[in-house]
Amino acid sequence: MTMTRDEPYYRVEFTNGYARVDQFEITGDMPNVDRYYEVNDLPMWIQKRIAVLSSMSPEPPTDVVTGIGRRIDNNVYWVFCPEEDAL
Repeated sequence: MTMTRDEPYYRVEFTNGYARVDQFEITGDMPNVDRYYEVNDLPMWIQKRIAVLSSMSPEPPTDVVTGIGRRIDNNVYWVFCPEEDAL
C-alpha cells in the first residue's frame, strides 16, 4: 500500500476489545510506537477517524479518504495523524 502524506500515520488493529496502535513514518522506518488501548481509551482523534472509516467497505481495493486514512479490512485501519496530535 502506498501512502502519500509526509506526517506520521498509524496502523490501528482491533482485537478482543483492545486496539494496537503502531506509528509509521512515510520514510518506511520501523514503527516507533507500539501501544495498546482499551477501545474506549483511544485518543479522540483516532476514534473520530475510525468512525468515518468504519462506514467504508473493507473489501479490497479500499480507497484513501483524504485527511482521514484508509480501511484495510474488518479490523485494521491506517489513520493520518494531525501533527498536533502525534502520540
